[in-house]
Amino acid sequence: MKRYCLIFATTLASSLFAGGMMMGSGMMNSNTSSSESASSGASRGAIVFKRCASCHGIKANQHAFGVSNIIAGWPKDKIIDSLKSYRAGTKQGDNALAMNLQAKDLSDADIDAVAAYISNLK
Repeated sequence: MKRYCLIFATTLASSLFAGGMMMGSGMMNSNTSSSESASSGASRGAIVFKRCASCHGIKANQHAFGVSNIIAGWPKDKIIDSLKSYRAGTKQGDNALAMNLQAKDLSDADIDAVAAYISNLK
């Protein structure tokens, strides 16, 4: 239990640090123009994924907390469904609390971008 709490506290601290560098309720500023959003779409997923990498690994190829599935290469729709369930607080599991905290402030656009990014990792 102590090990899990230490891992969770470390993850939460790194997430809060990363989250502090992001704007608004989503990762991107809502004032961003559509042309800026289109040109930054590929990098948006990578930016959002930075908060995931401390547990899932920089290539999404690690078992978060030693219990989760490796998410690299998952289908985009599966990732979207999972993140929206975590954001809503309806998904249960060993790492649900950590994931609820990670996903709670992600916008639909953030989820779409990070899902596209993760699904392309191998």
